[in-house]
Amino acid sequence: MLHLFKYTVLIMAGLFLFACSRPVQQDENKTTGQKRKTNTQNHLSSLKTRKQKALISKQSEKTSEELIYQSRQKKNTDRLVNRELQDIAQKNAVLQTEHWGGRIQNKTAAVSTVAGEIANWGLRIVFDNDIWDNTDYYYTNGLAIELLTPLAKNSPINIILLGSKVADIELNGFSIRQNMYTPTNPDVKEVLTHDRPFSAFLTLGHFRETYNLEKKLHIKSTLDIGVLGPASLGGAIQTELHTEEPVGWQNQIQNSLVINYSTTVEKGLIQTNGFEFNVMGRAFVGTLFDKAGGGFSLRLGRFIPVYQGPLKFMAETGKNSPLQFWFFAKGMTDFVLYDATLQGGLFSTQNVYTISNQEMQRFVFQGSTGFAVYLGGFGIELENFFLTPEFKGGRNFGWGRIKLVAAF
Repeated sequence: MLHLFKYTVLIMAGLFLFACSRPVQQDENKTTGQKRKTNTQNHLSSLKTRKQKALISKQSEKTSEELIYQSRQKKNTDRLVNRELQDIAQKNAVLQTEHWGGRIQNKTAAVSTVAGEIANWGLRIVFDNDIWDNTDYYYTNGLAIELLTPLAKNSPINIILLGSKVADIELNGFSIRQNMYTPTNPDVKEVLTHDRPFSAFLTLGHFRETYNLEKKLHIKSTLDIGVLGPASLGGAIQTELHTEEPVGWQNQIQNSLVINYSTTVEKGLIQTNGFEFNVMGRAFVGTLFDKAGGGFSLRLGRFIPVYQGPLKFMAETGKNSPLQFWFFAKGMTDFVLYDATLQGGLFSTQNVYTISNQEMQRFVFQGSTGFAVYLGGFGIELENFFLTPEFKGGRNFGWGRIKLVAAF
């Protein structure tokens, strides 16, 4: 029994120890599992953190690359834009180059190549004489010299000279003019009634020319001041030029003050390749002429358009321009109120002979045809005029003109 009891006690103690040892082992296993789980979670967290860091790093690098790329792109864009603008300017300049043969030019071209580069000085000389038509009477001789200079723009007279409100080109200058008129036979002392009286005038002028390229508009205004009569030296000069003295100058219209204002407007209407058609209007007011009229002009050839200025060749580009040439024709009808070369000056009453107001022809037509050649800064025009009678009983009349133009 004792042995059985011992065995029983030993068995129970063993069971008790076994029972006590299992929780400890389970706790150890649980602790070990938790440690393993924690380690796993920490490892996963570490991996996640590394991933996030790597992702953030990549995003940062990408953002940095994008910023660098955008910065480079901006610089490249700016560079390209500037280059394109320059290219555009160059292409625009190409478009602005003159297209000869009557093709229409870009307005900006005309302004950039003309208004900004007009030469400082220019000269126009116009010589009229009836010898070209083998007639030696009526308007027998005329000389006009026009000097274009920037000095004229500062003159106070320039303010009262009409012009375009928006002028792409403006030319200013001074002029001197002398015209002589005789009857059909200047070599007799007797007064020839129902004929033109002897007369001459000499004037100094101030003129302004403006050109509006968009409207194809050219306006020229002039103020002339001078004298009509013997003080103009017309008779003295013609006497020197003729081998036989024209003795009839003793009957010329007497001295009178000349103050005259004139404006001519030309508007471009049609322009095709080598052809141009414009309309014109003009008016004269003063003590020499009082008349107004309208007409047309046309050209056929290779030339710079009139509405861009007959002196556009004065531009630097024009000086190197190719040869220009054209045929032209003009027609103008005037309504005449007063002509001092026929009726006498307003301030002279002691005239031997004049045309009365009742004898005046109110409507007078003047036409002309001619040919012009321009090369670089020089030009020449040859023109022949036809004029209907200016007074009742008068004759049709013609004369020739040589016009020289230079830029310097």
